Amino acid sequence: MKKIVKSLATSLALTVTILYGAISAPQIHNQYLRYEVGESVVQVLHPEKFGGGTGFAVQGKSGKEYIMTNRHVCEVGVNGFVRIKTSNREFIKRILYKDTVHDLCLIEGLKGLSPLSMGSDQSIGDTMYVVGHPGLRKLTTSSGEYIGREFVELLFNVEKRQQCPGKVMELPPMYQFLMGVDFVCFRSYPALATSAVIYGGNSGSPVVNVWGNLIGVAFAGNPSQERDNFVIPLYYIKKVLNKF
Repeated sequence: MKKIVKSLATSLALTVTILYGAISAPQIHNQYLRYEVGESVVQVLHPEKFGGGTGFAVQGKSGKEYIMTNRHVCEVGVNGFVRIKTSNREFIKRILYKDTVHDLCLIEGLKGLSPLSMGSDQSIGDTMYVVGHPGLRKLTTSSGEYIGREFVELLFNVEKRQQCPGKVMELPPMYQFLMGVDFVCFRSYPALATSAVIYGGNSGSPVVNVWGNLIGVAFAGNPSQERDNFVIPLYYIKKVLNKF
């Protein structure tokens, strides 16, 4: 009996040592998360043409499974459908729900994907990991620190001024001539700022903590600026999932 207990204790200590070592070595841990979280991640694409972003498996309040991404990624859909691409297969799936206020979208689920577990709020300085398809290429992991909560103003596509839910900015005559419009609309989004780089194609990527639990969704980034990378907070993700 003592030998069995000693053996179990040795195995547990070894597991903890390996896990601590992986977390301590960023490159190794990035690879680990890319493998573990990657089992839940897909590409969300135009049904026929190029364009789209990243999505991931989640579970609604009812227990049913869905794919979550950004609302602006779902805009590549045609007649309410998008193309979902895994590592070896493609599917056409229906768009079920768009949250314009928080830039979130739910799509029909896909069998075989593992829904991500929910994490918790982060503290300043905690490491965040973005797992997705930058440039709609191979799955990668980007890591960085949680900087803090911010309100970020981003362009919001509307056809008429009265449709703008935020600030309308008049364009100078030269820009009106070049762009073919006389105004632009900006919307303010509550977000988490991170130094983890978010590229085009990473839109809709899951942002996870060191344990691989979901803490946000990537929705805006600027690779040339460390601070200008933004994540939709977990609170708004849960609000959407509670509807389903």
